[in-house]
Amino acid sequence: MKEKFKNIDEILSNPLFIEWLCDPSEETNAYWTSLSNSDSGQAVLIQEARNIFNGITIDAIQVAPKVQSEVYQAIQNKKNTGQDNTIFLQFLKIAAALLFIVAAISFFLIPKTSYNTDYGITKNLSLKDGTKIVMNANSNLRVDLNADDNQNREVWMDGEAFFEVTSDPEHPFTVHTSRGDIIVVGTKFNVVDTREEFSVYLTEGKIKFEPNKQYQEESINIDVKKRLIFKEAIKGFELETSNDPNILAWKDKQIICDEMSILELSKEIESYYGVKVVIKQSSLADRELNGTLENQSLEELLFIISETFDLNIISNKSSIEFSYN
Repeated sequence: MKEKFKNIDEILSNPLFIEWLCDPSEETNAYWTSLSNSDSGQAVLIQEARNIFNGITIDAIQVAPKVQSEVYQAIQNKKNTGQDNTIFLQFLKIAAALLFIVAAISFFLIPKTSYNTDYGITKNLSLKDGTKIVMNANSNLRVDLNADDNQNREVWMDGEAFFEVTSDPEHPFTVHTSRGDIIVVGTKFNVVDTREEFSVYLTEGKIKFEPNKQYQEESINIDVKKRLIFKEAIKGFELETSNDPNILAWKDKQIICDEMSILELSKEIESYYGVKVVIKQSSLADRELNGTLENQSLEELLFIISETFDLNIISNKSSIEFSYN
């Protein structure tokens, strides 16, 4: 079901909208075109938002970080006075949305070197400051090329990656994500930032997470063994203690089946290999598995699953079918 927007600033603050205009793909084109074609009211809002977006200049991008906090503070101050000034508040909300946009545009315009991984492939990276990164399959990482030695330590990512950040208290390391910024000085942590999931899991050190302002104003401190998760239902974040071995098992190209259901296993395969898994019998989806699987080639993995758990598996170019033998 497509999202229905109430006003322009909701569209301007939508990360998928920014991605569509800055770096369009077949998927984003299809989404926004379909939304416009199916609802004339949404089409008008989308076009107005595009007009505002197209009027943003490079100068606006350069000054945005300096005024962003003032805009949000003005909104909060006006709310706290209890005065009824709807027009003023609406203006500031749109201004805040515009600041979100120029920050997002900078993601695409600041010169960066880009690293990508295909489905079924992981990659190890070492940055100039000594930081080590392991990228999971179907992930993207951009590193600022304007960084002067180790003075400006920041990356932009989507997908999944594990970071082992070299300690430098005077120059914090920032990971920019679609939900906010992860700020550290030296630590080890895992980040998942996909359409289906957002989470940050800390294995060593400490993390400060600064959410995008539309979610909450306060930063969130994450301790070891804590996992920060974005909950779509509440449009907010929750911290939980987690010892799930599969959070980091992908680094060793493993899937650890500790009472894992066939349905959960199918999601792991879809995420890593980019194929659709169809479970033919509903009762099979809940069957639990135990053991450790090696993420080798897809064909080898499916053979091991079939032999180990006595399943009938049919594979073609676009999908895989699981059924009872």
